[in-house]
Amino acid sequence: MHLQYGEVRQAHFLERPNRFIAHVEIEGKEEVCHVKNTGRCRELLVPGARVYLAKAQNKNRRTGFDLIAVRKGERLINMDSAAPNQVFREWAPSSGLFGENPRIRPETTHGDSRFDFYIEGGTKPAFVEVKGCTLESGGRVYFPDAPTQRGVKHLEGLIRCKEEGYDAMAVFVVQMENVLSFSPNGSGKGATVALSHDATKVAKEMAPELAIDGEMQFDAAVSPTVGQLKFPGSKVAGYANTFIFPCIEAGNIGYKIAQRLGGFEAYGPILQGLNAPINDLSRGCNADEVYKMAIITAGMA
Repeated sequence: MHLQYGEVRQAHFLERPNRFIAHVEIEGKEEVCHVKNTGRCRELLVPGARVYLAKAQNKNRRTGFDLIAVRKGERLINMDSAAPNQVFREWAPSSGLFGENPRIRPETTHGDSRFDFYIEGGTKPAFVEVKGCTLESGGRVYFPDAPTQRGVKHLEGLIRCKEEGYDAMAVFVVQMENVLSFSPNGSGKGATVALSHDATKVAKEMAPELAIDGEMQFDAAVSPTVGQLKFPGSKVAGYANTFIFPCIEAGNIGYKIAQRLGGFEAYGPILQGLNAPINDLSRGCNADEVYKMAIITAGMA
């Protein structure tokens, strides 16, 4: 299964003054082209990025090219927002999800929502909403690339369809090859998640000379093999020497495992931000740990 474009040419991205057009350099000449994706795409459309343009079929158009793809490092990412629906339409009849010879009707309104497809032929009639995924980090793909009230409305509409007895599904089409996984972008909510994101941003701003990454599984942080598999290109993954846990409970569990099973010496908790040098001790500590924590506390005076 693959899309067919006509004449395709390479160019370099310059700027995007609005959601619909971009300025590119093609063969040394600046050209204005239509962007076939009104999403944010800030991680993709960066100055100097290599992009791919499809020659417009309508010669009377104001723009002569459509921006359809971009290269992010070694990864080629299709940005054509019409592509996911075309791919799904081609795949659905032979997928087995909708019975044999399903009747597929695009752009169907139900209630106050307009869905990409209405399909009959399976156990139940189904409403389907198709979403394209272009946001990638460390081999993982996320949707959406920015908050979307329209997307929320579509999902709420699918929930209502399900409650009314229809089948309902959201289909996410990954518009690139060789990825590890897909997950909702920003699926975690609440003060703890926001604090972690904000803390990473502040730390990078305060110490730009340091290699700092945000959330990362422990195996990816300490194993070079796993780290480069999950976070290719990261300077931290596989070589981290400082670990910041999301809460004191997780940190307490982590350091005790390292201490008791790994044979490491552990000192702490070390309290900071107080008006006097005060530290804590575990009830399970021994005399040597008390002695060394006393030295650390004295050194903080």
